[in-house]
Amino acid sequence: MKNKQVLIAIIVLGVLGTIAFFTSNNQSNQPSDKSGIGKEVVTKLDPVKITKITITDKDGSVSLEMKDEKWTVTERDGFIANFENIQKLVSSAVTLKSLRQVR
Repeated sequence: MKNKQVLIAIIVLGVLGTIAFFTSNNQSNQPSDKSGIGKEVVTKLDPVKITKITITDKDGSVSLEMKDEKWTVTERDGFIANFENIQKLVSSAVTLKSLRQVR
């Protein structure tokens, strides 16, 4: 009985090892030029040239526009928007990094 259990364990380990080998081998053959983990998602966006932002959700949308060196809310007749919040939004959008590779 003991020899039979050892033989079954060796066969199971062999099958699992083969599966692990082929699985890891397939992942290493993928081209490395695709956008991978830690690479920037947006590469050709200059934050200085952004002059209008539209934020949309299921309830509606709001447009922010830069006029006379100030960010204003278009729908509110030029109400001045908070520059710090817009700056955080733009800088975080420019520095987004991917968390996983999408195939």
